[in-house]
Amino acid sequence: MDYIPGGLTANESRYIGVSHAAGYIRDETTFAVVAVHDGVRPLFSPSIAIKCTRMCENDANRAAVVPYIETVETIRRPDGLYIRPVYEREVLWRLQTPMVFDLSRLNEAYERVVRNGTFETYLTASDVYEAMYHDMRFVESTVRNFKITTVDDLSMALTLLTNE
Repeated sequence: MDYIPGGLTANESRYIGVSHAAGYIRDETTFAVVAVHDGVRPLFSPSIAIKCTRMCENDANRAAVVPYIETVETIRRPDGLYIRPVYEREVLWRLQTPMVFDLSRLNEAYERVVRNGTFETYLTASDVYEAMYHDMRFVESTVRNFKITTVDDLSMALTLLTNE
């Protein structure tokens, strides 16, 4: 196991990690998958992670596999003094991690956006990958795989773990 210092942003840290892992690929015929996981999602389902990994490994097109949950909230965007609807909730998904990729392809996609100077325009590894390959598969996940970024989130996670 290697320790690799992260970057200044989450996306920079992902790029550094993927680039480092790609250094272990010995030749162009080697197929390896990499799971990119957001550390603020500690309640992810191992069975979802395994399903995503197997789907990626067995996909003839080596598509990326991303877990999601459907959006049940009404999403609106403020517009001056008014709140305007933006999307119908039926067409929105909340993407989660771990996202699973062909390591060589994800590394190649990251290298391309770095060379093109567009790296900062991408938010997630799936955005970087999709910009180059357009080949994604999705696996339904659970609401339990939420991000813990606030005190309320932490309280909810502790409640879930305490009641198991």
